[in-house]
Amino acid sequence: MPSRSSLLTSPTLTTASSPLAVDELDGPSRRLLKARHHDMDKMEIQTNTLTAVLHYETIKFTIYKLQIRSTARFADAGEWTLIKRYSEFFYFRQTLLKLLEKWDLHFRSDTERLQCKEFSLVAALLLPALEIPTFPRKHMRCDTVAIIKERRTKLQQFVRKMLDAYTDISVFLHDTQSRNTRAFSNLSEILRVLEEFMVIPPQQKEINRRQTAAVLSLEDVESATGESLAAEKSSAMNKKSSAPMHWSMEVYDYERKTITDASVGGIDLRKGCWIHCKWCNSTLKTPAFSLTIWKTHQGRRKHLIHGQKFLDDTSQPPFVTCSSQSSAHSSTSSMPGTPRSLLGIQSSQEHESLMLVRRDFHLNKQHQARYERDVTNVINAMTSLVSDQQGDLDTLQLQVDGMTREIEGLKKQVEVLRRNERQRQVRAPQKEVVRSTSCASQRIPASHALNVRSYSGYSPEARLKIPQKVAATKKRKIRLSMTEMDLFEKRFRLT
Repeated sequence: MPSRSSLLTSPTLTTASSPLAVDELDGPSRRLLKARHHDMDKMEIQTNTLTAVLHYETIKFTIYKLQIRSTARFADAGEWTLIKRYSEFFYFRQTLLKLLEKWDLHFRSDTERLQCKEFSLVAALLLPALEIPTFPRKHMRCDTVAIIKERRTKLQQFVRKMLDAYTDISVFLHDTQSRNTRAFSNLSEILRVLEEFMVIPPQQKEINRRQTAAVLSLEDVESATGESLAAEKSSAMNKKSSAPMHWSMEVYDYERKTITDASVGGIDLRKGCWIHCKWCNSTLKTPAFSLTIWKTHQGRRKHLIHGQKFLDDTSQPPFVTCSSQSSAHSSTSSMPGTPRSLLGIQSSQEHESLMLVRRDFHLNKQHQARYERDVTNVINAMTSLVSDQQGDLDTLQLQVDGMTREIEGLKKQVEVLRRNERQRQVRAPQKEVVRSTSCASQRIPASHALNVRSYSGYSPEARLKIPQKVAATKKRKIRLSMTEMDLFEKRFRLT
């Protein structure tokens, strides 16, 4: 089984060539890859750091907040925030290495490994980013300013490489014809892990889906991503066409975004296919942005009668509202004798104030949603940290308990050894002298050695007169002092 270091430094996994060979893709997939890389080049990543404190400043850790957004799109499409700790990046790196090791075990030779296009692609995309010189290494001390600065730069580059890998792998999987192989399953698993860690938002997935559909159907890529909406609108406005593409100033002012005709209650700004008469309370269907039917309706007697009655009965102050998205509606009520210019000025001012209020409300709503999302992410990170710390404390407590039990056992063993040593010193065996006879060798205590030497001067008859009972019943006795031993020898000689 290859180790992680050997996998990272394997000579068979080189990145000298392009990770995804463009020549091997078909025409639509090649256009899709270029479009995806064009979008990835416009992705902007801004990294900020947050310091979280738990348990009254006893536990501190750094959170890295990476804001990923596209500079070529409008509103919040394709924009998201990645909030993670360094440990989460480190564990993600370990997960990718384990997946690559597991995949590498299925190859029986280097030739088979090189022939697998999927494995070569993943190795060329991921391994350079997973190397320790490129990926910030782990420190066994608290975060310092230098460590945070290094990690912020390298983690931002790491996220950029992961986005490129996500793009290339997704295009390669779409171009692959055989989807029932083990290599396809392994590549899909790595793509899923990348997508979960990078927290790809649904808006970005929808943009990629539309882009893929547009490229594969030979449509314009820019129209699918929404990047050239303004260019399309300007080109559509500049097209030479017999039919006008906007309303005349007689009914609507595009600069002030107000309805200029007092009798118009609403108009269609998108297609220009209808006008609502406020006096008659009826809607007229018209050709695209054409006033022919409206002028004919204004000349009718019924319209004039309803208009005179409407102006005589109204007593409300002038108020105008309109919408520039799909249609514009007006509720202007004109007092008898009120000039139309005054009504237009008042309505435009009220409309501008209303638009400012709506814009501020929309911005506040966006800020509130982002703040809630950031708070939720921080709370989740803190909860994960507390869980990790609690698990570490439990593990340390178990280790302390085990060491305490081992110390108690060692103390008992030391006590037993000391007791045995004391007993051995008290009952220490005396030296014995071996005396050889014609029959057998007999061991004589050292205390009797002097007496034995004294017996050698006697005759055999004198030796036989020695009481055998005393010699037989003599027990091993601890040697006394020299004075007592001299007295004992004198008494023995007298007897």
